[in-house]
Amino acid sequence: MKKECLSLVLGGFLCGVGCAFFLQRINQSVSHINKEFVYLGEINQQFELDNYDTIYAKGVDPYGVKNKPNGILPNDSLAVEMAKIVLFPIYGKKEIEKHKPYQVKLINNEIWSIKGQLDNNHEGGTFSILINKSDGKVLAISHSK
Repeated sequence: MKKECLSLVLGGFLCGVGCAFFLQRINQSVSHINKEFVYLGEINQQFELDNYDTIYAKGVDPYGVKNKPNGILPNDSLAVEMAKIVLFPIYGKKEIEKHKPYQVKLINNEIWSIKGQLDNNHEGGTFSILINKSDGKVLAISHSK
């Protein structure tokens, strides 16, 4: 009777450990499904790109970035999203969002100017960012005091 009981307890323990291991493996394999991206870690490798400044200086655009008729930021909503991507890590999401509604201008059909504004209840300054419409390059960032 003791041997049967011991076998039953040992079997139950091993079954429990096996189930826990199996559930952990399933959780690890599916956990990335709900994420927007998977960080693969840092690597040290030689990564050579064409010298873009030299290429663009010669008027060549092998990847078609500058040849898009409306640029890669063709409208104000995309320009604002790009500005938020850049500004949130620098100044904080809360700080940038309290300056809504943003003032957005397209200067010479080339440069997006996005600025925050203060309402009467806030003190301090606002952000300002200039982004190239054709390639998305951030040209300037500032925050007034």
